[in-house]
Amino acid sequence: EDVVTSTANLHAQSLTTRDGVAIVLQAGLTSHVCDVRKLLLECENREGVLVDASMGILGEMVAGRTWAEVSSPQFVVDAYKRIHRRALKYGVELEAIQLSDLAKARSIRLWPAN
Repeated sequence: EDVVTSTANLHAQSLTTRDGVAIVLQAGLTSHVCDVRKLLLECENREGVLVDASMGILGEMVAGRTWAEVSSPQFVVDAYKRIHRRALKYGVELEAIQLSDLAKARSIRLWPAN
């Protein structure tokens, strides 16, 4: 298993804050394997499990906070702590989380006409 530092990009998520503000959030994660044995025995796909867990955590965090709280520097600190704890369960140590996109925005999805 590759234990060097690697990055994973989270897909943009359309989320709504506790105070009803529609936002788009996208992030990048930097991590490395700290326990190869745990990684090999506890998960099948290092990047997949880290991305899925992180997106879920960020979604929960946004839903429980106001726009002012999400856009504050403390949000990234809190997200790092929660994702770091989860990653360690799989033998991965989170080095950093970087928000690459955080904006008030409403997503519109168009479906083809039948």
